[in-house]
Amino acid sequence: MNHDPTFKNTYCKTRRYPYTKKTLNFLYNKTALFLVQHFQSIFYNRGKSIPKPNKNNKKKKLPTTYYLATLEKDVDLRHLPTAYSTAHPPRPELCDSCRCSLVDENGMVFVCGHGYHNNCYNGKCKHCEKFYKKGIFKNVQKFLTRIEKGADTLTEEDLDDDNDDEENVEE
Repeated sequence: MNHDPTFKNTYCKTRRYPYTKKTLNFLYNKTALFLVQHFQSIFYNRGKSIPKPNKNNKKKKLPTTYYLATLEKDVDLRHLPTAYSTAHPPRPELCDSCRCSLVDENGMVFVCGHGYHNNCYNGKCKHCEKFYKKGIFKNVQKFLTRIEKGADTLTEEDLDDDNDDEENVEE
């Protein structure tokens, strides 16, 4: 085994660290510059990221895509925080409970995207809780219906995930 150069080359290679101090300083400065420029772009594009209207407006539905100005991309709701999928999309400048300004008062915006004043927040985001409860109830009802049918195969309704997402958003 000691005579096999393939084994030795695969597992016993010793390499030097590929970066010099000068290269690391250059990469550090380049990364810092990129981050400053990116966050500056985010700052200048505040309020420019907008929902895109649905093409088929048969029913009044919430938007399913948003345009993100900084990235110059259209993104699906599934890529955004939960608040954008609820019947009450977030408004960053307002409390989602009392609809008063969050700028002057002490408040916070949560991971879901909804914002509350400290005294308006009751330990949970009521809009997201309602969204999740409705989705769970709907999925349980579908599961029970399927069990009662006794079918061992999936129906077309079970396979239509996109339709389920749109129905959950409507409220």
